[in-house]
Amino acid sequence: MDVITKEPEWFKEALARDHRDDFIDVDGAKIHFMEWGDKTNPPVVMVHGNHAHAHWFKFIGGLLADKYHFAVMSFSGMGKSDWRPKYDKMTFVEDIWGVVNGLNMKNPTIVGHSFGGMVSLATAEKYSEDMSSLILVDFVVRKPENHWVRLGSCFHMGVCSVKSNCYLLGRGAAQVTISRICTMSSG
Repeated sequence: MDVITKEPEWFKEALARDHRDDFIDVDGAKIHFMEWGDKTNPPVVMVHGNHAHAHWFKFIGGLLADKYHFAVMSFSGMGKSDWRPKYDKMTFVEDIWGVVNGLNMKNPTIVGHSFGGMVSLATAEKYSEDMSSLILVDFVVRKPENHWVRLGSCFHMGVCSVKSNCYLLGRGAAQVTISRICTMSSG
């Protein structure tokens, strides 16, 4: 097997492509992004996985610059983007949509890798009417019948006689399968 000991020329050329490297304010945090291509081309935003950053996909921007208005970004708390006092899924959804709006992208394709796939799927749930498509990379979407949902406290549903951090979980549209997850609390 051959071992690659230096960067291929195509990779070096992609990294060297002219692009904008900047920040957009989204709800008080500076979100780092890089942008390539003609703004009249179809818009694409690519987002990274957990504990990653925009530079992971910098070479892709260089490769796609001729055909797309392409941007990569770093979620708040990752890469060069500002940290926030707290995070939830919707924080990251708004990071994506803040970049979309800040770059004046209309009907973008959102490409999400890994953790970014989960956030991209949530972004599509909220903004699908304003998107042209969603691409998920290295991300699994489970069938609805394989989703687990919290049905309620075992104590309050009469299953346990002791107050605990105990919950019934159901799986499937009819919650046919029931599991009990219990961790007894003192007090």
